Amino acid sequence: MLKNNRKKNQRAGFTLIEVMIASVILFSSISVLALIYKGVVVSTIKAEEHVSISFAVPFIQKEIRKNILSNTKPDSESMSGQGNILNAKYKWSANVTLYESPPKSYDPETGALVTHPKKYKKWLVDLSISVNSTNQSYQYGEVSWHE
Repeated sequence: MLKNNRKKNQRAGFTLIEVMIASVILFSSISVLALIYKGVVVSTIKAEEHVSISFAVPFIQKEIRKNILSNTKPDSESMSGQGNILNAKYKWSANVTLYESPPKSYDPETGALVTHPKKYKKWLVDLSISVNSTNQSYQYGEVSWHE
């Protein structure tokens, strides 16, 4: 009976090796979870920056359009600018890709087709927007005219 009690007392706790193996497994799983959490946080920040850029694009395009329309002259071939809207920093440049006149029109007094002077410009706009460390580039067309 005395031997039986000794066996029970010897098996009551964990051995040092069992405790060490359990702690290695525990700390490994904690470090893996920390890496996963860090990846989720970085992805969330990047997604927020891309959403901020996408939200700012229409406002930036409106500013660029206003700038192009107000500064269009017959001899202007390129324009550029920069600014900051809704925490989005942007730089843009525009180059004329096409400079045309309106279609010919019929003059009932003379009975001839009238050719108009060149008036309409098609611009190719290169736009670069950045929010913190995220950069996005766009390229689109604008039309302007002068009187």
